[in-house]
Amino acid sequence: MLHTEIYASTVVETKQSIFNAIEEFSDLVIQLSMSGEFSDIDDLFDEGDEIVFSVKDFLHSNDERVKEIIKVLNVLRDAQQLFN
Repeated sequence: MLHTEIYASTVVETKQSIFNAIEEFSDLVIQLSMSGEFSDIDDLFDEGDEIVFSVKDFLHSNDERVKEIIKVLNVLRDAQQLFN
């Protein structure tokens, strides 16, 4: 395999890894928020209810862990832009 092929393959793998990491960290923000600071909101829903939240819903969280994960997400999104 040529170096250019290896490079191109690695770029594709990196893009996918960054995408996967963004998905996983986004899920973590929602899970931490809904089980912590926003648990009172979570209690309003019944099991089986389908409610869609996004990271944007928790940007003003007071939870330091959530804030740090959001910072990581921002770095990942910046890196993702470099590969688009």
